[in-house]
Amino acid sequence: MGKVRSFLLACIIGSGGVLFGYDQGIIGSTLAQTDFRAKFNPSSAEEGGIVSSFSGGAFCGAAIAGYTSDRLGRKKTIMLGALIALVGCALQTGAVNIAMLVVGRLIAGLAIGILTMVVPLMNSEMASPARRGLMAGLLQQMLSFGYVMANWIGYGTSFINGSAQWRIGLGMQCVWAVLLFLGMFFVYESPRWLVYRNRNEEAKAILHKLHYNGENEAWVEAEYSDIVAQHNFDMQSKKATIVDLFRTRPMFKRTALAVGIQYMTQMTGINVINYYGPQMYDALGYTDNDKLLINGLYGIIGPIVCAFALFFLVDRFGRKPLLLIGTVVCMVAMIAEAVIQKNYPRESPNKAAHKAGVAMIAIFSIGFSFSYGPISWIYSSEIFPNRIRHIGVAVATCGSWSANVLFGQTGSLGINQLGWSYYIAFAAFNAFNFVVILMFLPESKGVSLEAMSEVFGDSERKHDHRVDAGPRVEDGKAEELFADDAGNYKQTA
Repeated sequence: MGKVRSFLLACIIGSGGVLFGYDQGIIGSTLAQTDFRAKFNPSSAEEGGIVSSFSGGAFCGAAIAGYTSDRLGRKKTIMLGALIALVGCALQTGAVNIAMLVVGRLIAGLAIGILTMVVPLMNSEMASPARRGLMAGLLQQMLSFGYVMANWIGYGTSFINGSAQWRIGLGMQCVWAVLLFLGMFFVYESPRWLVYRNRNEEAKAILHKLHYNGENEAWVEAEYSDIVAQHNFDMQSKKATIVDLFRTRPMFKRTALAVGIQYMTQMTGINVINYYGPQMYDALGYTDNDKLLINGLYGIIGPIVCAFALFFLVDRFGRKPLLLIGTVVCMVAMIAEAVIQKNYPRESPNKAAHKAGVAMIAIFSIGFSFSYGPISWIYSSEIFPNRIRHIGVAVATCGSWSANVLFGQTGSLGINQLGWSYYIAFAAFNAFNFVVILMFLPESKGVSLEAMSEVFGDSERKHDHRVDAGPRVEDGKAEELFADDAGNYKQTA
């Protein structure tokens, strides 16, 4: 029962990603709608502003969430994000000029920044080590689901005349915000945050509800004891600040990798496709509703591949191998896309080549969806120590959104001004990503949050001797464990 309950609650929390994904999809469709273009006639710079204002707001939201998730808790911070999103999305729906649309997207972006910071953080803290990849990666799965809905709603409303053609799609954002807010009433608070607020009995009860499977009482007790021991040790230190992220070499490595993986995710080229997909299809000779139809079909790929990765790959094969394979797929797809668009431009009669160009974008989506898509959120939310995790994840998420601003603002200009050569730049970025991941990224699969310090070589808790922890059972399998010198439970030899 604990597994089912944990998964359902993680899905509710992860549904914050629906808002994020829906925005990515609906703004691309909105910018391509004929009524919207006739009413506002946006320039390339204005399109970039519409897209990047959202990302700019999200950067600020992620920074704010680092504070609110610590002071108010993870649960209340998500609810706050849902309410802010409702305001911003309502402004977008009623926009009468580009300025009003930009303000609405700025406010909605503030909310999404909050959600993208705290959703994977909360799911990581509530998951067991064996299923943390699945739980923390649900943000990307829900993001993909929202993206699909937005693309198909955008395609469907393209047949409507008048401003309803694009206002309906923007207005649907309000529905997802309300559903997220109401859903959070059924969710528990993070047990790790509760321990750090000295609400130990409540935390212990929640851990039991989340992880007890009928026969692993000792495992749950050991998990709770480990969290409390880490909290007691942390109370001997000064209050964590952002400076602590750079104070030691292992902490600097954590921070650089958390921010780096978010930048590398954007460097694949994913959000240029998500935001400006219809323009890319236009360069391949597709027009009007056909562009939106292809965009809708493209969006279906992500949720399917991401779900497969979350259930069968990330917690079995690890984060690093999937990232390396995904990087190669993205790089090859970008090179092929550049070759096709260079040799078979819009005017070319070779329709087979144009279809191949669409196929390369689909292949790119496959490579991204089993690697960077879920793992960028998983990795940055699991590698920081408990006492500073909220700050570390906030900084990493700010990195994601700053990269989003960069590529969102320049994407339209790049496609229109550089054409096929723009994709060569992303192929080079992917080659760079491969080298960085191969050389510097340590594996984090299956490691408890409290034991992550061993992976990075900065084990903080010290004990004079090993303490027998007794049998610990997870998923019905008994293991004899001891607490090592860092206070982390390990299997005996």
